[in-house]
Amino acid sequence: MTNIQLLKSLEDAFKKNAIKEKTLADRILPQIEKKIWATEPQMHLQPLKVEISRIPKGRILKSEPDVKEYCAMMGLDKDGRLLYEERWEGHPARGYLKYFDNDGDSTYSYTFTRSGDLDAIEYQQQKDGLTVAYGTCSRYAVNFADTYHYDAGRMVKIDREVSYLSTKQKPVYTINYDGLGNIQDIYRTDAPSDDFPGGQHVAVYQNSPYSLKALTDIFTEETNALVDNMLESNTKEYLLIILDRAFITDEWLPLKIYAIDANVHFNPEMPVTAITDFESLPQPENISERLANVSRLLVQEITVQEKFDVPDKLLVKTAKEGKMKAGDIKILALDLYDDLSLTVAEVLQRVYSKKEISKMNPKDQLL
Repeated sequence: MTNIQLLKSLEDAFKKNAIKEKTLADRILPQIEKKIWATEPQMHLQPLKVEISRIPKGRILKSEPDVKEYCAMMGLDKDGRLLYEERWEGHPARGYLKYFDNDGDSTYSYTFTRSGDLDAIEYQQQKDGLTVAYGTCSRYAVNFADTYHYDAGRMVKIDREVSYLSTKQKPVYTINYDGLGNIQDIYRTDAPSDDFPGGQHVAVYQNSPYSLKALTDIFTEETNALVDNMLESNTKEYLLIILDRAFITDEWLPLKIYAIDANVHFNPEMPVTAITDFESLPQPENISERLANVSRLLVQEITVQEKFDVPDKLLVKTAKEGKMKAGDIKILALDLYDDLSLTVAEVLQRVYSKKEISKMNPKDQLL
């Protein structure tokens, strides 16, 4: 079966919606012999999902947690095969129920919302113990089908067919290994298309030899150098240091840094949106290759290791370092888009004391 055929079969099955949650529950749940609790799912039908999708790998818990929010439970049969997965989110109505229907070398999984609606279908096919095909179709996400290629038992290439609304793509993933047989990096290659006019060849995963602390130190060094360069001989009123949609996109680092004059006179009580149109700010320039590379690795490691507090710490630390050399320039450390509902004073308080803010007087001259 080709990728196109697999994708179409999953889309047809999803539209028919013939599988009911209660039917699967009655048949599959009685087979569960063991339960595993973790902060994130630990077993995926899609090979290399954690690496390619840059999702948290989570950690296994010693026992069933008292509070199940943001935890997952996996039910296994007597042979250790995954039969069931349940995820709890922050609201009782959120999360999902997932059933795995195994039939020899083929496995289907069906994901349902807590209200019982079918939300996604996945399919995996194996041959001689190796996954040779995978596909997924869901209500809102991108649908795709993969074919996997091996060399001496190691996966070396993935051919993918992607379908999302009118978008059709055929990316190829190449997996490279180091001398010890560990994955060194994974590259995605796209031919020229409407989405990628010049094509693309980008690393979606790199096995970093650096610890999270080492990556953070390099990132801080490079970012501080960029801030210093922008502050040198600068006469603008503000230096904006922006953390843009952390964990929502794949490229929320490096921090975006802009030197600007405001649209209006300074007033600590005015909304921060009065300063400038944040939507119209251009992409930053003068990003060093070293900063771009360490940012990519840092995003990967922060996400996989679930260090969700690190981005805000990097933002505030960078702003406080810049404050020491900023003179009269006001440093705004912004976490977008949540901070667009704050006042200027509330944003300034990340870096300045209330006493320092009270001494920031409006300009005397008119615009």
